[in-house]
Order: sequence, then C-alpha cells, then structure tokens
Amino acid sequence: MVIVTQFGQNLIPTLTVSPSNLSISADANSSSNFTISSNVNWTVSSSQSWLKLSSSSGSNNGNITVSATANTANTARTAIVTVTGQGLPAQTVTVKQFGQGVTPTLTVSRNSVIIGAANGSIARFNITTNTNWVAISDKTWLTLSNAVGNSSITMTLTSRENTSSESRVALVTVSGNGITPQVVTVTQSGAAPKLSISATSINLPKEASVGGIYITSNINWTAVSDKPWAKLDNSSGFGSSSLGISVEVNPNTTRTATITVSGTGVTPKKLTVVQDGGEVSYMNVSSNTLTIGRTAFSSKSITVSSNISWTATCNQPWLTLNCFSGFGDKMVTMLATENTSSDKREATITFTGLNVQQQFVSITQSGISTDINDNAEDEIVIYPNPSKGIIYFKQNDSNSISRMFLVSVYDITGKTVVEKRINESNKELDLTLLEKGLYFVKFQLDNNVFVKKIILE
Repeated sequence: MVIVTQFGQNLIPTLTVSPSNLSISADANSSSNFTISSNVNWTVSSSQSWLKLSSSSGSNNGNITVSATANTANTARTAIVTVTGQGLPAQTVTVKQFGQGVTPTLTVSRNSVIIGAANGSIARFNITTNTNWVAISDKTWLTLSNAVGNSSITMTLTSRENTSSESRVALVTVSGNGITPQVVTVTQSGAAPKLSISATSINLPKEASVGGIYITSNINWTAVSDKPWAKLDNSSGFGSSSLGISVEVNPNTTRTATITVSGTGVTPKKLTVVQDGGEVSYMNVSSNTLTIGRTAFSSKSITVSSNISWTATCNQPWLTLNCFSGFGDKMVTMLATENTSSDKREATITFTGLNVQQQFVSITQSGISTDINDNAEDEIVIYPNPSKGIIYFKQNDSNSISRMFLVSVYDITGKTVVEKRINESNKELDLTLLEKGLYFVKFQLDNNVFVKKIILE
C-alpha cells in the first residue's frame, strides 16, 4: 500500500533541522539529539557506520537521537546526518566525535549579571566550549540571543521593563552532553519608586455617593482620610490600583476632606474631596399675631420667608387668603368679611412645609363697639340721648365737625333704617319717622368704627 498526500492550496511543504552541529565524546554510546520541524514525510541517514540513528524515517515534527561507538583514535571524527523529504532541499547535521584524550569543555565568563530596569536593557556573558550546548532562561521577561550552539560565542541577554521598585532574578542555564551545566544568575534592578494619583480633587453631590481615583505605583502605599464622613474602600495596597471614596449625606454647607496617599521614598499625594452642601430647610413668618379691621374687605398681609415649598390653611371661613401654597419667599394677603357681632372673633392660619416646624398666625377681628362715652377724645358725641327724634353730632366737646363721615342707623333686628353723611354744615339727623325704641348708630372715623346706642322717646 502506498499513501499519497496532496497539499492544499495554502499549505507549503517545510523541512528544517536544529541544531545543525552536534558534538559527542569519544566514549562508546555517547549521544546527542536534534529536532526535525516538518509537515511532510522524511527519511534520515548517516554517512558513517559508527553513528547510529534512533529512527530512519517519519512524518511531521520529530526528534532524532544519534549515538556513536567508541572513538579509539586520538583525533576527532565527523559524520553527516542527512534528512530528506518530498522534493525539498536536504537538511544536514554535522556530528563531531572527539578523539581519545580530548574532553568536552563548557565554561561561562561570569556566573552573575546585573541588567537595567528599563525595557530593552542588555547584558552579556561569554560561553567558551568545544561542544554543543543548549541555553535556557527560566523567566519570560529575559530573552537570549542564542538558544543552542556548538562553539564559543558571546551571549546577549535582553530584558523587559521591571515596573516594580523591587529587583527580580532570572536563571540562565547553559548545558552540554556529559558536562556540568553552567548557571548564570541575572538580577534586574528595580525601577525607581513612583506614586501618582489620577486627580488631585473630586467633587461629590450632597447625597450619599461614591467616587474614586486611580493610584499608579510600583511600591506599597497607604491611604488615610482626615474626615470620618469620607470613607475609603482600601487603606493600603501594592502597585497600581483604584481607590474608592464613599460619602454620607451632607445636610449642611459644603464640606471638604483630604485623602493622603503615601509610600516609602516618594512624596505623599493629596486628594481634596469636596462634597456639596445640602441647604438647610427653613420657613418663617413675619408675625405670629395680627389684628384685622371689623368691616367687610378689611385686609392684612404677612410675609413668608422660606427656601422650600409650603402650604397655608385657615380654620375660619370669614377669613380668606389670596394663596394657599407657594415656594420660597412670598407675601400672603388675608381678607375678612364684616364682623356684625359685638364680640371679637379669632382665626388661625397654619403654614406647613417638609422638614420644618409649622408656623401659626393668630388673627383677631374686633366686634361692633357698643360703648357710650360722650367724653372720649376724638369720638363723635350724639345728643340728646334719649331723643324725641332729632339728634345732633359734635366732636371733642365742640359743636363743630372736622370731617365728613357716614352714619348708619340700625334697628334691633340689624336692618338699616337711615343713612346720611354728616359734616360741619349738616350736623343733625332726623329720626322722627322711626318708631320709639332702641337703635344703633354706626359711624367710622379713619380706621375706627364706632357704634352707639340711641333711644327714641
């Protein structure tokens, strides 16, 4: 049976070997190996009978071990191993076997190397040998210029950046057949300590909220808040990290806290946290007691000083308000109906707002005055009383009247029976058409209303 493999359009046949040179000792059964990297079928052959191969054919990738019989001569001898595959160029590996009295050697120029912290830093050491060797780094951050060889070279080491402030170590091991491996300790310096923060100030709202910054560092650090209301989610850390800051509700004025982030060998960094203030709610009234006129449409005003929404209610129907709600500062005007009773009456306006103390305003309205005091200063005197029907008016014990005023006469049922304007030229009131009995005479001077009794005989 013959197996035929046809490659696809994008598959290119390959065949390589590594390393291309090997050295082995003069002893019997001394050995070494090489690798085949391929995607085709291949065959392997040796040019010398003293060199045996672990396999003579295979496919794809493989590993071949070569072993020799003893070399009894004093001089070295050489064999060529040829690898061929499906029309590709043949690959060869040269195998040298030392003669008697020749010992394989492998040394390095130094066993410790220091390399810089920066990315791409370079250090070197020499490999002196007469045999093939393999070199391996145990850390991925350190790469080698040569992984294999069969002669003396200068090995170049290249490092990635060390972002930490602490040094780090890698081991490079160089080994050969039958030879004690050589180990080179490579120490990479730590970076200079650094510490920075993404912002020097942040502003947070008055509500309970969370903010934060980013700390860029390569050292251990600590963070401290100087105010208990600004809390940190981490008080310490190493390297770069986020730092969360939570604040409580601020019911008062704007406030400030300082967060200090510090570490060894660096200047401390300070973050200012500014939290907006929550304006304190308030509501006041300009007066808590008022007196309003007895007559209809008497009015008074009061000023509400506030920074919130509020409502106003009145417990009496005879007193109405021009508004029953508002926001902030506002003037509230109240309007009274006439008090036809001789008794005073009272009303209460209640102002209410959220999270503030209620404000109460007591309103007093006087009743109809029934006092008879002919000698009271600034009052109008009615005479004679009792009267046969004609009554006269005078002021301040004088027969003169200084200003005009309206006089209304009511019977005992409250019905208006006579109205007349009184002045200096007309100071009398004719009630002769009224029946005998008790009547009330009402008149107003300035803001004062007077009611007097009059008896007709």
